[in-house]
Amino acid sequence: MIEGLLGLAAMLALAFLRLPIAFAMGVVGIVGYAYMRDWNFTIAFAVAQTKIYETGRNYTLSVVPLFILMGNFVTRAGMSQELFRAANAFIGHLKGGLAMATILACAGFGAICGSSIATAATFAKVAYPSMRRFGYKDTLATGASCALTITPGATPTATPGDPAPAAAVLEIAGDNTPILRVHMAVVAYGSVHQGGYVFAIDDGTPYTGSIGGKVAALHDLPDQVSWSLSQLGVASGLHENATAPCHAATDGACNTALIVAADGALAPAASLCDLSTDGGFSDWYLPAACEQGYDTNPGFAAQVCGVQGSPLMDNMQSRLVDGGDLAGLSGKSYWGSTSWSISPMRSILDHRFAANPFKDAQAHYIESHVRCVRAFKP
Repeated sequence: MIEGLLGLAAMLALAFLRLPIAFAMGVVGIVGYAYMRDWNFTIAFAVAQTKIYETGRNYTLSVVPLFILMGNFVTRAGMSQELFRAANAFIGHLKGGLAMATILACAGFGAICGSSIATAATFAKVAYPSMRRFGYKDTLATGASCALTITPGATPTATPGDPAPAAAVLEIAGDNTPILRVHMAVVAYGSVHQGGYVFAIDDGTPYTGSIGGKVAALHDLPDQVSWSLSQLGVASGLHENATAPCHAATDGACNTALIVAADGALAPAASLCDLSTDGGFSDWYLPAACEQGYDTNPGFAAQVCGVQGSPLMDNMQSRLVDGGDLAGLSGKSYWGSTSWSISPMRSILDHRFAANPFKDAQAHYIESHVRCVRAFKP
């Protein structure tokens, strides 16, 4: 608590000294994390590098500015008016056709720009005067050009372990319009969805009506297996500090693809995940170290994954073990797809799921458990 208040005070002081807020937050964050790790700036900079990369590759941050730019192009080019005129030409002759044309044009514009707010603002300006001129009431004239975005709350409609999320019914009512009933299924961490237990949720998928994330398979592979049967050269580039060709600490899908491409037959752990069709899905992979979880060993290099109170990313340990053993992982060690930087061709990081989890560097030929993961789609 004291450290957090001091960090806030330091950030405000730097901001008042006219240092850009982004740099003020970065400096305080790096120094603060180094302080928490016994002034280990190597780990602090590694975490900062990972956070910057993960934030920069976030889907929402990359496409929202482009959607806004596209919306501006569409408006400046007069396409919104053209959409309205085209829709009105098709169905304007029907009773209430102008209102229906407005809704149809809103759908077309929304598909182009991806923003319900921009859609409502644009067509309130384009369609409202015409609807008023033809005698439509204000409540209908404004309501027909309304777009609604619904963000689910924190209460799930499926408890952890439920094989099928129960649908919740949302009713939307308004003047001069029939009641709209929408069925939604909201899952929680630990819920069974698309073949596995949900342990990561990405709510940055814009305007798709759903979310993405990651799930861990419902069961371990039938037998414990070796990570590899011989030393694989590809492992030298997949240690916890590597950022190319894969961000090896966080991107298990990329790691698995490289391992299998190099020589899948010699790497049972990764190749068996790659070949899995569990739950009818064929995109399983061997998770990276940070997808498995954080580490409680303060001296181990793999603490780039963060600590219990501040993990680097959503992970299996935090979401499926810390709140109760939801997936049957606790008490066992599992191979990951990340090697150890001290001896990357010989030593691979495995993760021990427990109340005090830890990562260990195991010889590649040792047999251990495997739990595959996959990214689920909206």
